[in-house]
Amino acid sequence: MKKLNPQQEAAALHVKGPVLVVAGAGSGKTSVLTKRIVQLIEQGHAFPGEILALTFTNKAAREMRERVRRELNDVAPEVADQVFLSTFHSAGVKWLRKYAYAFGLNPYFTIFDDNDQTTIVKDILREMGLSDEELSPKYILENLDRLKNDGINPSEHTFLEIRYPAHRDKLKAIAKLYEKKKMDAQGFDFGDLLLKTYELLEKFPEIRSALQNEYSFILVDEYQDTNAVQYKILKLLSEKHQNLFVVGDEDQSIYKWRGADIRNIREFERDFPNASIYKLEENYRSTQNILDVANAVIANNSQRREKQLFTQSGEGELVQVHTFGTDFEEARWVSKNIAKLIREGVNPKDIAILYRSHSVSRLFEDSLRLERTPYVIYGGFKFYERAEIKDALSYMRLLVNSKDDVAFSRIVNTPPRGIGPTSVEKIKDLARSENVSAFEAMSLSVSSQAVGPGPQKKFQSFLKLYEDLQKELQDARLSDFYAFLLDKSGYREHLSAQNTIEAASKLENLEELRNVLVDFETQKPEATLAEFLQDSSLSTDFDKVNPESSVQLMTLHSAKGLEFPYVFVIALEEGIFPSKMSLGFMGDGEEVDEERRLFYVGITRAEKLLQITNSKVRRIYGRLQVERPSRFIGELPKLKIHLNDHSEDSSSTGFRAWNRYDSSDERSYFSDSKASDSQSWGDCFEEAYDDGYKVGSKVEHPEFGTGVIRSRSGSGEATKVQVDFRGYGTRKFLTKFAKLKVLET
Repeated sequence: MKKLNPQQEAAALHVKGPVLVVAGAGSGKTSVLTKRIVQLIEQGHAFPGEILALTFTNKAAREMRERVRRELNDVAPEVADQVFLSTFHSAGVKWLRKYAYAFGLNPYFTIFDDNDQTTIVKDILREMGLSDEELSPKYILENLDRLKNDGINPSEHTFLEIRYPAHRDKLKAIAKLYEKKKMDAQGFDFGDLLLKTYELLEKFPEIRSALQNEYSFILVDEYQDTNAVQYKILKLLSEKHQNLFVVGDEDQSIYKWRGADIRNIREFERDFPNASIYKLEENYRSTQNILDVANAVIANNSQRREKQLFTQSGEGELVQVHTFGTDFEEARWVSKNIAKLIREGVNPKDIAILYRSHSVSRLFEDSLRLERTPYVIYGGFKFYERAEIKDALSYMRLLVNSKDDVAFSRIVNTPPRGIGPTSVEKIKDLARSENVSAFEAMSLSVSSQAVGPGPQKKFQSFLKLYEDLQKELQDARLSDFYAFLLDKSGYREHLSAQNTIEAASKLENLEELRNVLVDFETQKPEATLAEFLQDSSLSTDFDKVNPESSVQLMTLHSAKGLEFPYVFVIALEEGIFPSKMSLGFMGDGEEVDEERRLFYVGITRAEKLLQITNSKVRRIYGRLQVERPSRFIGELPKLKIHLNDHSEDSSSTGFRAWNRYDSSDERSYFSDSKASDSQSWGDCFEEAYDDGYKVGSKVEHPEFGTGVIRSRSGSGEATKVQVDFRGYGTRKFLTKFAKLKVLET
């Protein structure tokens, strides 16, 4: 193991009592965890089997185990395998199998996957005389899982968050039946692996005591990502010995949407009053300029421990910030500069394009293909390989070619319309016997009344849908027809009803496909649907690529834990990053703080060069929209970045659209001459959108009288100000709705 710095060494050598290691990005937290495990064994503080180390991924657990093996190799190579290095869920499985009798189960219980869970819920709905359309199985299961992540047993809880108020009592019954059916079938679902582990510890004192005695030292990686039930498990496990050693960084807490509770790390000292706190601030990944940018951005978050990342690796290049007239120009510039880096000898795998949502990646994929640059989508599919895109294209393929049996099979029951596998097989059997296509066989079965009344009605409905789509296709523009298809088929409504982050992402991708169609018909006004399908199919032929020699495209969430010498963080615009969902009514608070933490994660992935881009015009839902730069750009430290405005020379249609909405102040917001040496870049950012609501300005309110603006954030319709009124204190306003009059000073 490489020599630890003084802060790392002090944390790793701490023996007794609760410890929180605040580990900044790239500060060597895994080295600290490994060193602690090794020294506990070598110094005789614990037998290997008394050490429990928990993390969130099998990959992280394997990496830590290998490091411990290497360090202990000269002493006793077999002892590393005696340390219990595991994910939370794997640890839960081990303990639940050992103590399965406590729940009346045998040790060989089944672990139900998502499909199994859905089958159980659908069976319950059928027994209760309900349909999937009345109550969404997916929505029910997500709410049950949320309760379990909070450490709540759904069968014992009287409340289930629902969007079906008329079915509240039925949903309670469904929750109880679901839990009973699982137990009757001798099985647990994924959420149970944590909830039932907590119940083992909480409800069975003798089991709690046994596990507390077994593990006298507990280590936890990525503590900021723990949820409520994981916190409760750790609290009970460490209750006796109090040797809980957790490593994490609240500035990298980005998983609230899947249950992570940032309060676990923020309130560690309250939960463990005698805790020791260590900070790891020396970074071994990035240059100082990149770290200074990261420090400045995250400093805008409230309720965080102050820390300043630093490095011995030198200043490095300034962070580059680029503004473009259109998203098309942004994508072309990024792809051309990546191609240039590769020509200069950079390995493609050392380059990453990071974004808030997969929905913005399509233009960049297209541009990389034009440059013949190999790329891979990390943690996701390439645009045309995504299930929802394939579904939409399959509808179009069947309209162009009714003999396309692959397309027919894909969409005949997508979204679900009651045409199940049995009916589809009968259609295919008829198609084979009559030597016709599956679509023709369906039509034949209806005209000959070869099926019963139920299937007959469903087949007729599908055939009518096909006919309506064909009629619409004759006269409508491709992009308008596509919107009609999503509505008429029920696909958009099906995804919207799920009300999940995954479904929302799919809807964004489907809207991006409309942008593809708009671009296509702009370039080829007379082109047909068949020509578009040919064009899109050729797009998917490129890419039998090797991930080890490909540019990496990924969401910022997927980038957590990774690092790259060259990083492009793209589409930094209000409503995109930070996301529209995080802005809400006031556009502040914990949601935006988490978005800022996500930006911080993106910044700290870069080792040598960080480039940040935004566009003044972006095509959203098939229409050009004028975009405001992200508030995060306004938080970048002026002296650590270089501003590049590529939009002034733009001659594109999109940029002309921007010009129609532009103002002289907005057009010059990237001008270096705009800021004096005493101004921060954030000050310039606010001046760029000067609407009179400046910090320090006097305003008048009809109820509160005269006041002074103490702070402002956001821009345009999302502008917010805080105003001090004598006798009334500080009041917050969204300027769009506030009755504030700016007074001349």
